[in-house]
Amino acid sequence: EVEDAMDFLDYVMCRVPDQEDAKYKDDEDAYEDDLEEMQTKTDAIKPKDFPYTFYLMDEKQEKAYDEPIFSSYKGPVYWNDCGRDFIVDPNQPKENFQPENMANLVYSSLTPLKIYEGGDKPLTPKLMCEGVAKVGFIPGEHCFLENIQIQMREI
Repeated sequence: EVEDAMDFLDYVMCRVPDQEDAKYKDDEDAYEDDLEEMQTKTDAIKPKDFPYTFYLMDEKQEKAYDEPIFSSYKGPVYWNDCGRDFIVDPNQPKENFQPENMANLVYSSLTPLKIYEGGDKPLTPKLMCEGVAKVGFIPGEHCFLENIQIQMREI
C-alpha cells in the first residue's frame, strides 16, 4: 500500500510535461507557455499557503487530486521535509564530511508534524496539501516537488 501511495502521489504531484514532446518541436515558446498555463491553473486549485510547486497537467491529474492516497490506511499522517529531516551538525570533525566518512556524519531531525488526524474521510492529495499549508513551512529556494516519500515511523 505504501508503494502504491507513493506512485500515486508522484503521478499527481511530481510530473512535468516532456520537453521532447513533438508538439514543442516547432515552437520554442510552447513549452514555457504550457508550464505557465498549468502553473496558473494549479495555483488556483492548491491551497495558497502550500509551499511547493507542482503541475496538474491534465484533467486526469486534476481528478486524482481529490482521490484517496491510501487504499485502506485511515490513521494519522505526519509530514516532514528533507530539510527538516536531515540537519547536519556543522560542529563536527571536518573529516566526517569526506565521502569515505559520510557514515560518521552527525545529524539531527525535527519531529514530523501531524497534517491529518485520520478517520473515515480518506486522505487525498488535496487534504494533504491543506495540512502541509497549515504548518507554515517555507522550503527555501528548492520548492518544486520531485518526489514524495511515505515512510512508516515511530513518532
